[in-house]
Amino acid sequence: MPFFYERNYKAYVILGKPETGTPWAWSEWQSIAQLLQPIIDKCRAKPLLRSGQRLSENKEWIKFGKLVWSSKHNAKWTHGSPETEGISKQWDFYFTELAAPSLQESSREGKPPDFSFTVTNEAFLRSSKPVAFNPKFFFALASDIGDSVHHNLENVIRELSRRYEAILTVEIERSWGKAFVGGFAHAIQDIAFTGLFKIGDYHSRPVTLDTFNEEWKELK
Repeated sequence: MPFFYERNYKAYVILGKPETGTPWAWSEWQSIAQLLQPIIDKCRAKPLLRSGQRLSENKEWIKFGKLVWSSKHNAKWTHGSPETEGISKQWDFYFTELAAPSLQESSREGKPPDFSFTVTNEAFLRSSKPVAFNPKFFFALASDIGDSVHHNLENVIRELSRRYEAILTVEIERSWGKAFVGGFAHAIQDIAFTGLFKIGDYHSRPVTLDTFNEEWKELK
């Protein structure tokens, strides 16, 4: 089945002010999950999540198993939850991403997810080097989802921008991917990690629209 990579999306990025919070903490994530719930309710299937975290001592990646969208499973990967309160102090958080429906199910259907979200700890890969922004949020909602859902998501973006004192919040309209030999490239599922910014150390240059790889514009 051919994959509908041309599906259009409205995407957002929030670049938070360092040390304004840790959205991967249970106390903060519960509120974020509440904000996202009305959007997820409008998707054609519930999301699966994937979280990249390592043990601080030996740098081994933690295996969380299958994570579905539920309070019980969110407690497995967030820091300081009733389930992880003791052990998460030894965890180094990198990212958590979700797709609704999951990327696997979307691939089987030949249709990209309705909604995609990633939160990233920018300090994870920089050791002791300073960061210009942290955390980083990425959102993408399919354009063919109802206007009310898009309005809801924009309100979520503005609320999280306020909470994390965003240095910059941007938006763009783009397809899930771009045509490439034998398929597509620059997919939304990837650009939260690679291809979002121009080549170079984006933490050592001004946090402006010029740092982005595509024609993003500031959310007013």
